[in-house]
Amino acid sequence: MYLELRIIGDYGSKTDFIKELKNEIGSNAAAIASTLAKTSLQRYASIVLPKVVAAEQILHTTHILYFLEGRDTIVVHIAGRIVADTKVQAKRLARRLPKLFADTETKLKISAVIYAPGSADFDTPVIKGEQMSFWKRLFDTFAERWLTRVVTPAIIFSGAAAFLPNSSLFQSASIGLAAAVVSVVIEGIIFARKAEEWEWKEV
Repeated sequence: MYLELRIIGDYGSKTDFIKELKNEIGSNAAAIASTLAKTSLQRYASIVLPKVVAAEQILHTTHILYFLEGRDTIVVHIAGRIVADTKVQAKRLARRLPKLFADTETKLKISAVIYAPGSADFDTPVIKGEQMSFWKRLFDTFAERWLTRVVTPAIIFSGAAAFLPNSSLFQSASIGLAAAVVSVVIEGIIFARKAEEWEWKEV
């Protein structure tokens, strides 16, 4: 299996980006032709070879090819011994490559697909992944884990506000709702920061 990482965003000057990319690869740089020969793209060598802008080898087990599609798309082909290795490299490159852009604040869309090479000229997508922003992780965390913790105090507060607006029950309900919201926000931020940046799903 292999992983195809796609980073969509304006990286700036093609020449400058390739120069920065090669500096970033550093001592892991490998010959493009020999790296290509160790991947499933070898069968398309005559077509693929002219399009590769850099190649990298990690510990003799993971082989990486870099392509540029137009002015705003980077495609990275990652071939490893096991799927876990390709995922690790995809996460690393998704963090590192945007730092090489001319404008590091460029809005990005980062995704990945893991393919199983087919016997014919067709590879089957098996798993897809997408890098999630902090805010999406926070929203998902709230929706999945803590929504119910806010609903109950909110119902009590609404009832007290409607029928007993000046009672001690209303004051207690207000305090309970505020405490629940603050608790959920704090826990949600902590959990979202520690949560997995990538979401992987079977295709």
